[in-house]
Amino acid sequence: MQTYQVTFKFSYTENIIPPRCRKPRPQQFDGQYTVEIPALSDKEAPVAIIETDRAAAPQVPGGERRTRVRQYRWYNNQLWCDHQIDRFKDIEFEPIQPVITGYGCSYQSLAQHQEQARLWAKSKILVDGIVHQPLRGEPRLLVNRDYFNNKFYVSLERHFDYDVPRFRFSDFYRIDQINEAIAKCHHWFERFQNDGDEVELVIPYEYEILIPQAIQLNPQFDQSVADEEKFQTNLQKLISQTKSLFPDSALACRALKETLASLHE
Repeated sequence: MQTYQVTFKFSYTENIIPPRCRKPRPQQFDGQYTVEIPALSDKEAPVAIIETDRAAAPQVPGGERRTRVRQYRWYNNQLWCDHQIDRFKDIEFEPIQPVITGYGCSYQSLAQHQEQARLWAKSKILVDGIVHQPLRGEPRLLVNRDYFNNKFYVSLERHFDYDVPRFRFSDFYRIDQINEAIAKCHHWFERFQNDGDEVELVIPYEYEILIPQAIQLNPQFDQSVADEEKFQTNLQKLISQTKSLFPDSALACRALKETLASLHE
């Protein structure tokens, strides 16, 4: 594997004891620090997932949505993309220059500048000379239902995490479960139609999975989210049961505290 070197040049501050002084005083210096970024070939960071998005953000703000094919690459057990994906605009990454000046703040120490540069380098790879950055997570699908302007919308959405209001962990689908997600979309579409409502169905995504393990990137994280959801569900049941057993709110609160305390013993 080859690497690409990037040198950071910056001003930093250290506390120095000047001559004939006892107490250290902040003093600015000029410094530099070089980091390395993996420079990979197409074989070293192969395409893992090909996503076709027929409702991608327009090229210019306010323009028409368009079809865009995105390639997610697989490297170091993580998915990488050559641009930042956004609902309103896909933001291309700027080329990396071999020398970067003025990075960080002058009041930071040399060690802080070095750590900042190392973290920056960890979030970058070059594939055939093109900058890639890691995704927040693997693509996941969600069947969303919205209502505005007297019309229902059933849409298949792609997210990279579970942080979507109104929805639980169990509402998300892996991209290899896209047929199940599409069937769910049609279920809601037909339900709204049967009720006589005006409804629009939006299914913009298609996927080609070239590396199967790329769609199960974070099993530990997935399990922690599932455990948290299960805990919240059980807690709500416990609260409801406690209220039904103890009409007095003070007694219900005390019983609930005792129960939760016993779980930690």
